[in-house]
Amino acid sequence: IFATDRGFGVFSTSPFQRFCWRPFPDGGFSKAQLFGKTNVLALVGGQPSPVGFSSSSVVLWDDVKCSRIYEIKLAAPVTNIRCRLDTLVVVLGGKIALYRIDSNFSKIVFEHSVGAILNRGGIVALNPQERDVEERAVVATPGPRVGTVWVLERERSSSGGSRWYDRAQHDF
Repeated sequence: IFATDRGFGVFSTSPFQRFCWRPFPDGGFSKAQLFGKTNVLALVGGQPSPVGFSSSSVVLWDDVKCSRIYEIKLAAPVTNIRCRLDTLVVVLGGKIALYRIDSNFSKIVFEHSVGAILNRGGIVALNPQERDVEERAVVATPGPRVGTVWVLERERSSSGGSRWYDRAQHDF
């Protein structure tokens, strides 16, 4: 998937083929990510942004219905996003925000945020979800001190809740 100043496109790499191209006549996007192999995307408005999109919000978009499912409005511009079926990671300059996504995208819950070093490039990694089963989510991002990496892991409880743990700060 890729974002442009005129819309977004979805391609397959094996075999290489275009699945779709969605033009927006009044603007484009700075970030676009798919939630696994679903028809739902996370979109962040670009410069200029289409009507109803912003560089400081993340919109979950149903591409089959061509409509928004949900919008997360934030206080600062979004520098990066990462998605998997059950998790959305949003990078905002000096912090990251972690959200839990229900299986049918009906509920999005803010779970945790952490401060990081000034992260203008939006550097973050989220482990992929290999199966449709809930797996442990692991996020890596620059730590609070230069030369450190913060590793966070979400553990689910038997009651259905979850909690993020600071697993390590590695010095390099």
